[in-house]
Amino acid sequence: MIFRLFCLLVGYARITLSGRAEAAATLFLRKKINVAAQKRTADGGLSFLVPIFQKRRLLRLLADYSFTVSAVEYGGLPPYLWQFRYRFGLLLGLCSAAAVTVAGSLFLWQIHVVGCEKLGEEEVLALLADEGVEVGSYIPAIDAIVTAQEVMLKDGRIAFIAVNIIGTRCEVQVTESAFPDAPPKDDRPSSLTAAYGGLIERIELYDGQVMVKPGEAVLPGQVLISGLCEMEEDRWRLTTAAGKVFARIERSFTVEVPLTEEINRPGGQVAVKKSLIFFKKSIKLFETSSILTPTYGTIISKDALTLPDGTPLPIAIATELTVSCETVTITRTAAEAEAIAGDRMAALVSKELGTAEILSLTRAVEHTGDGVRLTWQVYCITDIAESVPMTGLPSTP
Repeated sequence: MIFRLFCLLVGYARITLSGRAEAAATLFLRKKINVAAQKRTADGGLSFLVPIFQKRRLLRLLADYSFTVSAVEYGGLPPYLWQFRYRFGLLLGLCSAAAVTVAGSLFLWQIHVVGCEKLGEEEVLALLADEGVEVGSYIPAIDAIVTAQEVMLKDGRIAFIAVNIIGTRCEVQVTESAFPDAPPKDDRPSSLTAAYGGLIERIELYDGQVMVKPGEAVLPGQVLISGLCEMEEDRWRLTTAAGKVFARIERSFTVEVPLTEEINRPGGQVAVKKSLIFFKKSIKLFETSSILTPTYGTIISKDALTLPDGTPLPIAIATELTVSCETVTITRTAAEAEAIAGDRMAALVSKELGTAEILSLTRAVEHTGDGVRLTWQVYCITDIAESVPMTGLPSTP
């Protein structure tokens, strides 16, 4: 079986002899010649396979012993490929496929991140991309240990990260820190100052020296947690202050909605551009006519290709949809303007205050001649600490 498989790979010749089957078999045994698939023919001859590179020597041997060769047929992989020798396109395609296969083994095909709970997988992938580790990266140029160290230094939410390159796949194991909401690390010494004035409610210290205490009133710009920490024996150390300082503050928000407004809305012209993304390369497939109007909107989507088992491939189809826009004038009633102002105000407060604890809320609506002005006075408890680099430090000798 192994010998026949070898003949298929290197090519074989099927030789048929007329008569004298026993004599031929005896000759092969005496000369220690390996043949395969021996069959007796109807006329008492013998049919057998030999590797194609042994054909000439065997035919000369058979001629010396007066055997009559009635047929010689060829088979196996080399003879099969030989019939395509003039089909240059096919040969070029095979060579290109082989080159892509070899070259593809030198680049990352996928990155798998595990261990994320509160930290988003996209954030980890972005941190890795900043260090040059992303789909399509050249594997020999990746230093997994240095990459892991740089990621941990940049983001304080990551206590440990392991980057393992397995073939063309990257396995990333993440262990989040005890303070997942801590801000990213910065090598520069900095302090936390008050973004707004208010009354301190509570303090969460991660690193640095606290300069205020609960119940104390602070002004905007006042240092809350200093990056200059006092140690024993009149020694000091510089660090990047980290923590949260919650305070009772009052903030005012105003939204105005006019009764008459010009807006852009989608028109009738649409242009489509499709591209094939292979690793980091983008290959344009086709593009329809461009938009002629001066204003337009663009929507970009990317559909990654996967194997039947769900394994992602470094190949995607990117679609860029461009839609023309036209300017129209709309007119609202006062009630409609007030409702829109309420929606916009809710979105604004949610964006600015986030997870702040709302203690009280005062609303005021003013109908002007050309629109509606909505004002909210919000009294809440929120984190007012913002990082500010320390200046005026002495140079290091």
